[in-house]
Amino acid sequence: MAIRKLLARTPQLQEEYVLTLGGAVYYFSLAEWMAAYCCEAMCAGYIKDVSNKDKKITARNVAEKLIALTKKLPESEEKTKLLDAANDFLGLVTDERNPLLHSHPAAVENEAVLHNPKNRKTFSKEALEEYAQQSFDCNHALNHAYYKFLKLSTPS
Repeated sequence: MAIRKLLARTPQLQEEYVLTLGGAVYYFSLAEWMAAYCCEAMCAGYIKDVSNKDKKITARNVAEKLIALTKKLPESEEKTKLLDAANDFLGLVTDERNPLLHSHPAAVENEAVLHNPKNRKTFSKEALEEYAQQSFDCNHALNHAYYKFLKLSTPS
């Protein structure tokens, strides 16, 4: 069934909310895979490990690996930028992604949203827009580090 038909059957769930939620998830996914590719540039075979379902590598594992690998690089302005992006990615995972994906459907002011009571976090449309923007920005920084720094400074 098309998403619009499902939305028509759930009047408290706004189409704009679903679009924003999808964008937030998509942009986080871009950042997550770019983080993994940055790890691959520093540790050949990492993408194969991440893609292996038996290895059970989580987004947090990717973030922690990226931080650890980046810390081993020689000091430079590009290393500092990559480490900042790696720490931003870890924050996206722990502060936003995990609470979001473990949220419960809830109604706030008669609108459907996601809420995580454990983290006391409600994901309004505005909160999802901010998360999408942060994920987009993190992906951009990681993408820059990958193509302008890591691909140029690490052996293939």
